[in-house]
Amino acid sequence: MLDKSQYLQQFVEETREYLENLNNILLQWERQPEDKGMVQEVFRIAHTIKGMAATMELEEITILSHHLENLLDHVRQGKIKAEGSFFDLLLASVDALASLVQGLERGSTPGKEEIAPLLARLQGFGSGQARSSGKEGEQALSLSFNEYEKKVMARAREEGFEVFQINVWLQPDCLLKRARVYVILRSLEQLGEIIKTVPTVEDLEEEKFTDHFTVVLICRAGEEAIRKTMEGLAEIERYELLALAEPAAPAASSRSPAAEGSSGTKKKTKDKDRMSARQTVRVGIDRLDQLMNLVGELVITKTRLEQLLALHTGSEIEEALKGLGRISSTLQDVVMQARMVPVAQVFNRFPRMIRDMAKELGKEINLVISGEETELDRRVIDELADPLVHIIRNAVDHGLEDTAARVAAGKPPQGRLDLLAYYEGNSVVIEVKDDGRGISLEKLKEAALKGGFITPAEAETMGEEETLNLIFAPGFSTASQVSSISGRGVGLDAVRAKIESLNGTIDVETELGVGTVFRIKIPLTLAIIQALLINLGPEVYALPLERVEEIRRAEEVAIKSIQGKEVITIRGEVIPLVHLREILEVAGEAEGRGEDFLVIVQTEQQRLALLVDDLVGQKEIVIKPLGRLLTRISLWAGATILGDGKVALILDTDYLLSGSNVGREVS
Repeated sequence: MLDKSQYLQQFVEETREYLENLNNILLQWERQPEDKGMVQEVFRIAHTIKGMAATMELEEITILSHHLENLLDHVRQGKIKAEGSFFDLLLASVDALASLVQGLERGSTPGKEEIAPLLARLQGFGSGQARSSGKEGEQALSLSFNEYEKKVMARAREEGFEVFQINVWLQPDCLLKRARVYVILRSLEQLGEIIKTVPTVEDLEEEKFTDHFTVVLICRAGEEAIRKTMEGLAEIERYELLALAEPAAPAASSRSPAAEGSSGTKKKTKDKDRMSARQTVRVGIDRLDQLMNLVGELVITKTRLEQLLALHTGSEIEEALKGLGRISSTLQDVVMQARMVPVAQVFNRFPRMIRDMAKELGKEINLVISGEETELDRRVIDELADPLVHIIRNAVDHGLEDTAARVAAGKPPQGRLDLLAYYEGNSVVIEVKDDGRGISLEKLKEAALKGGFITPAEAETMGEEETLNLIFAPGFSTASQVSSISGRGVGLDAVRAKIESLNGTIDVETELGVGTVFRIKIPLTLAIIQALLINLGPEVYALPLERVEEIRRAEEVAIKSIQGKEVITIRGEVIPLVHLREILEVAGEAEGRGEDFLVIVQTEQQRLALLVDDLVGQKEIVIKPLGRLLTRISLWAGATILGDGKVALILDTDYLLSGSNVGREVS
């Protein structure tokens, strides 16, 4: 017997993808209920999940998806309208399927009683609608024959055969209709020859039918033999046996040449899709991590060889090293691309969440997503979901007003929430933007004073940026009451901590009465970066190159004093000066001023001049995480291994730019 446990993880992963797709299609269908193509797409996905679950012998998922399929079939037949609570029931079914799949991953096996109430709702919703009469069902099974089929039947009669039409209705709870149809057709083929089925055999094999189908059989056995065969088969609710004495009136082929061509085109497209699917391999993230680590070691070895080449020159060695450099760079790019996934994997979770929150809060919200094709490292994507959930929930609850408040403020009744992603250098920027009420700085200060986060003296001197940063303080909240969505003061402090742990930044822009923008900027990958290596005495340190704006010799720039702080002026802009030797407490005397360099680092809001002893150069480095004892030291973003085997610490430029270390006091 086949051991299905080895395929369970693959089933879980594939089913999750189908359910995520199903969620998105249902939300789109809810906005466009008149779209006939949506029900076909939803039916196809439900049917696929049922087939996969039946193969794995997962009874609960099979039964639930089968009931969902039956409800959708009622829509296809026009017995049920796709409106109102119909979509709530479909989304509840998707949630239940997702819960069952999650239980499988945890190793739990839920019983039928857990899904029994939902099954009753699905069955009751369908049976509560008007059913078509038996005559309508028989009309749906009416036959027409082409010239070839009529010739076959005429020739059969000449040779003493009879022609029968058998209309078959399967039981509504028949789980594997494809298998049942196969048994019925095989049994009838033992009596004679099947010349036609409605739907076609291909559609029957793909379960593209409801509960009934028709078979046209040529045989000598007679009615009694056919009835005996049919009555010996299981899961048949009823059947009708009709003797066809004369062929039906001439009728046009059910498919025009154009339709045949269209069908052929669809088949080719399907074949092409299947070929594409075969060219895709599912690889575990752990294997990609291991491959990335090996590429990192290759980069370190390449750097080591470059250093050795500087000591032992040789044209052949140099040429071989250049070849190694090209191969390692290409390999690194390929591995990086393998790790990159579109942010759509995160963004696709939010339409359903926002839809449910809008219904709960009585708000109208239009979610606009753009840039979902922007790609990020898989590890970064996995870490981004929770921070974005917190930001979006706050935007829906606190930012966007209800319909009455928006109309009173002269705004459209439907609020707008934008979720967008785009590249910026070697980073990706994700924005969550609403057109709501904005953040009142005065209310922020009042809440901060009331909660003891600031003193009255601090409130008087705080600027706009400092005031906005209060929302990231642990335990801070402006909500007057706790709701199921927010108000407990937990969220944005964790958001900032998570973003900073990804070497990213988060900032806020707001305008009262206009809206708020949360902007997250994170590196494309956390594994390998371009860095500027600098010397401070005997030590080598690394600065992320994306933060370096320009480099100047110290002797070319005059150091001035403003309000007791050391600064430099470049192109008319005043830039604070930081002596890295003093910040890092590097032992030994500083080098002469003529040998020093100024490295200008920057973010969107701040520029800083770092005074260093010397420059080693630009290198590609592999970021290694610090041990648990060092992770709380804010100054370091990680470490790297140099080509000579030494360890160099990577400076956290965002910490240096935070303001606490900006500018040295002038004695």
